[in-house]
Amino acid sequence: MSITEVRSKFHRLIDEVENPVLLERFLEILEQSSQNKDSKLWNTLASSEKSEVLKSYEESKDESMLIAHEEVMSKYSKWRKK
Repeated sequence: MSITEVRSKFHRLIDEVENPVLLERFLEILEQSSQNKDSKLWNTLASSEKSEVLKSYEESKDESMLIAHEEVMSKYSKWRKK
């Protein structure tokens, strides 16, 4: 489907929506997306959060710093239950 076809379908759908809350939510999503051109989570993180991610990545290169998947799932299972 071409970009023109997608836009046309999108415009038609928006024109049919009567719910103002839903329309406002669509607008918020589009605005957020356009502000974050490449739509990457990385760009939404604070510098301190980015530092923590990079630190964790470096630590993950040392196998002695790793925890088995099963151990993590077991330890945090109470938060995983619905």
